[in-house]
This record gives sequence, C-alpha cells and structure tokens, in this order.
Amino acid sequence: MRQRVLPRSTHFFFIPPPLPNGWMMVLFIAAVSPLQGVMTEVNDTHIHKQAKYTAESLIEILPLLTTFQS
Repeated sequence: MRQRVLPRSTHFFFIPPPLPNGWMMVLFIAAVSPLQGVMTEVNDTHIHKQAKYTAESLIEILPLLTTFQS
C-alpha cells in the first residue's frame, strides 16, 4: 500500500514543474505581445531616423567616393 502511494506522490512532484513553466510561458507571451506592438512602433520610427541618417551620410560620402574613383 505504502509503495503504491510513494510513486504517486513522486509522480505528483514531477508533474507540476513543467506546468508552471508552461503557464509562465503563456503569461510571458501575454505580457510581451502588447509590449511587442509598442516596441515595433518605436523600432519603426528608429529605423526611419536611421534610414534618413544613413541616406544623408551617403549623400555626403558620394562626392568623396567619386573623387576616389576618378
């Protein structure tokens, strides 16, 4: 009787660890998905600024490149 109860109790001890992890994952995703939307908006503006900056620097560098080629 006691030997049958022991594996069951250990079994119960081994089942919970994956479950909280799964729930943590679900909660994490639920918490992150709205943040991700905000982050993509921030990223988009940052990318636009970066693209504008690189375009401006390219315009400045282009004459130098042409002088090197000739």
